[in-house]
Amino acid sequence: MEDSSDLLVLDTRDIPDQAVAKTFRGIEKLGQDQYDSYLTQRLIERTTPVSDTIPKNRLSLFCRPPTRTPSKVTQMVASLKSDCALFSRLYIACRTRDGDLENFFKHENHAYPPALSQWGKLRLGTKADLTDCLEKLCTSEGEPSTVEVIILDGAAIVNMLRPVGAKTFQDYATLVFLPYIKAELAKSNRVDIIWDVYRQDSLMNTTREKRGKGVRKRVTTVNSIPENWQEFLRIDDNKTEYFHFLAHQVMENLCERPRRK
Repeated sequence: MEDSSDLLVLDTRDIPDQAVAKTFRGIEKLGQDQYDSYLTQRLIERTTPVSDTIPKNRLSLFCRPPTRTPSKVTQMVASLKSDCALFSRLYIACRTRDGDLENFFKHENHAYPPALSQWGKLRLGTKADLTDCLEKLCTSEGEPSTVEVIILDGAAIVNMLRPVGAKTFQDYATLVFLPYIKAELAKSNRVDIIWDVYRQDSLMNTTREKRGKGVRKRVTTVNSIPENWQEFLRIDDNKTEYFHFLAHQVMENLCERPRRK
C-alpha cells in the first residue's frame, strides 16, 4: 500500500481529475448543506415556495467527461460574431454623431491586442521559420572521431522510444530505455541525461495545454503501460513522475559506484 492522498482506481492505478476527486470528498457535505437550506427556506422560514425548482448540480463525476476546450474554428466563429456585432453598433454610433469614418478602423476594438494575443492567450510563432536564418550563420562540421561526453534530452528520448513489447513501466525501462542509454554509453566515456522541469508559470505551459489532455496514472514498477502512450505524456505530473523513475533506473543499473577503500 502506498502513502498518498490521491484518489485512484485500484486495478488500473489511474488517477482521476482533481475536480472529480474534489466532488468525491465533498459530496456528502454538499448534499447535507443543500438539504438544510431546503428545509430552512421552504418549511421553517417559508421564504421560498415549495413549488420552486431545485437547482441542478453540475458536478464532475467519473462517468462524465471533463469539459473540452473549444476548437480553433469554434473560437474563430465566436470572435467573428462578436466583432460583427461590435462594429455594427460602433458604425451606427459614428454615423449618428457625424464621426470621421476614415479614422473609424484605425483603432483596435479588441479586449487584447491581436498581434500579441490569440483569444486571450499568448500568440506563438513558428520556430521552424528561424531555421533559414540560423543556417546562414552556422558552418557545417563533420562528426568528431572520438567523443568523451554525450548529453541526451531525456524527455525527447521518451517521446522517441515507443513502448514496443513492454507491458509495465519496469519493462519499458529494462527493454527499451536502458538498452538505448547503454548503446550511447558505448560510444563515449560519459553520458549525461537532462530532464525537463514543468512549471506552471512557464511560457511552454501554454504550448503543452494546446496538445490536449490525458489520463493521470501512477508510475510504479508493476503498473501496466497505458495503451495511448502520447496521451499519457500529455500530463505533466505523469512525465515528472516517470522521469524520476527512469533516472532512478539509470542510477541503479548503469552508474558506476565508487569503490570503498
